[in-house]
Amino acid sequence: MTTLGLANQLTQDTLEKFHPDLREQLWTSESSYQDIMNMAFEELKVSLFTKGIDYNRIAEADSVKFVIIHAWKTLELIFRDFFTEENDRFYLLMVEYRNKFEFAIANITYDYDLNESGNVEIDEEDYTSTRVQFRR
Repeated sequence: MTTLGLANQLTQDTLEKFHPDLREQLWTSESSYQDIMNMAFEELKVSLFTKGIDYNRIAEADSVKFVIIHAWKTLELIFRDFFTEENDRFYLLMVEYRNKFEFAIANITYDYDLNESGNVEIDEEDYTSTRVQFRR
């Protein structure tokens, strides 16, 4: 049986693999980026929900893909706090990670328990969702 559900698996160590000097950039009142990682995870879930994806039905096997996407959102939020003027180094990094996150969410494929059987079957692998919204 496949384990389902997206979990917050991003760690400080994983985040620092993207930018090794992150710990040196940490605010003096903080010991880690955990609060921002938690905020980014919530934003990831909202982005998935907006796309019509129930993150509780995503196969855990896809977790590495989502850890990377979660890291991109976290780095976007961190660099958003760091930048002081448009086009400075941190602003450009914020935009880079925002674009990576948005592209990944728009084009993501994943294993998904579509029929709610508790298991991902062959026809549910590499699933992609499309949601059409109508507005007045």
